[in-house]
Amino acid sequence: MSLLIIVAEATTGGFFVGGGSEDRTDYAVPALAVSVTDADGIPLGGLKTSNFAVRFLAADQVDPTFHKANVVVANEQIPGLYVLGLQPVNVVPPKGCQKYLYAIAVTGAKKTDHGQTLTSLELCV
Repeated sequence: MSLLIIVAEATTGGFFVGGGSEDRTDYAVPALAVSVTDADGIPLGGLKTSNFAVRFLAADQVDPTFHKANVVVANEQIPGLYVLGLQPVNVVPPKGCQKYLYAIAVTGAKKTDHGQTLTSLELCV
């Protein structure tokens, strides 16, 4: 088993569904910038959405639980640097400002290569 080094930052991103400007729907969604290198610092390229697992924790929960977020996009910008688009699963959107913690786990092309990290994002609606 080999260690992957994962560094991540979260921000809000956006995507749209539909055709022209009149019939499209815009969504604000969390986006993660994720750097993946091996233990020697060499960038790990060629990863797909299936190589990433993301969970998030909302700060105002009574019984704190990490919730699943589907990784719907994993664009590799330069070798080992990915932008992940997320789609939360069965979660009520925040009201006001709320901090979220994100746990990101990565499995390499060799299934024995693993790494994980945490990052946070404050969303205001």
